Amino acid sequence: MDYFKKVAFVLPALLVALLFFFYFGFSTPRGSVFPQYVRIEKGASLLQIGQELKREGVVRSQTVFVSLEKIASAERAVKAGDYLFNRPTSVFGVVVRLARGDFGIEQRKVFVREGDTAKDIAAKMRDFPKFNEQSFFEVAGGQEGRLFPDTYFLFVDITAQELTQKMRSNFDEKIETVSEKIKSSGKSPSDILIMASVIEKEVADPQDRAIVSGILWKRLDKGMLLQVDAAPETYRAVGLPAMPICNPGLDTIRAALNPQASPYYFYLTGKDGKTYFAKTFDEHKKNKAKYLK
Repeated sequence: MDYFKKVAFVLPALLVALLFFFYFGFSTPRGSVFPQYVRIEKGASLLQIGQELKREGVVRSQTVFVSLEKIASAERAVKAGDYLFNRPTSVFGVVVRLARGDFGIEQRKVFVREGDTAKDIAAKMRDFPKFNEQSFFEVAGGQEGRLFPDTYFLFVDITAQELTQKMRSNFDEKIETVSEKIKSSGKSPSDILIMASVIEKEVADPQDRAIVSGILWKRLDKGMLLQVDAAPETYRAVGLPAMPICNPGLDTIRAALNPQASPYYFYLTGKDGKTYFAKTFDEHKKNKAKYLK
């Protein structure tokens, strides 16, 4: 008799649980508006992903989504990237799409190199139909230096405004890793970024950038002209350029933050790509004759 009482109690509870699971599994939140774009960040936890999907109205229950991912052992299989949901999709369908990396819209790979300018970036975007080059210059012109060089997977219908926001957001995230060092450097964030952009353009060998950083900061401290070829105005006026001359990578920003002391005041990059240093202008002239001709 006790056995039947237990069954009579357990079965309805199981039925309710199953109904709850399938209801939340196959339905989407009321009032959801499509299409919806959702970004899955690399390294995000299932809880973070579920929270983002629920916030954007793609799934009704974060708990059901996380449970299904764990049941399917798909946590490691989730592909990071930008997803487009054109229509309501069951949570089962969402799990499958994340595992397959089915982004829902064509994406193209764009590689922005360290030292690229806004003009260089615009040239890489010419096959994107909704990307307007002039709009990009208007929006991104004041962001030079903060359009972080990286590998981007972009929707084919991305606009100039969206690309600028994406690259600037990436910059803000990366620069946060050195924010405390910038604060304690005694230099303004703007000057650090401008110096990094100059170093990025001037020095081919990454290992020599800290030494060049030390040379350029030393010239500034002594009131000397920087005289860097990448910024012609530094031959005419003392000080840094008014704004970044390109978009430097994080390692070069670190070099600007961590100048290496040396006895040198001059340097050049030879035709072989190597950096040659000199203590005096006469030594520098000899290096020019030897390595640039």
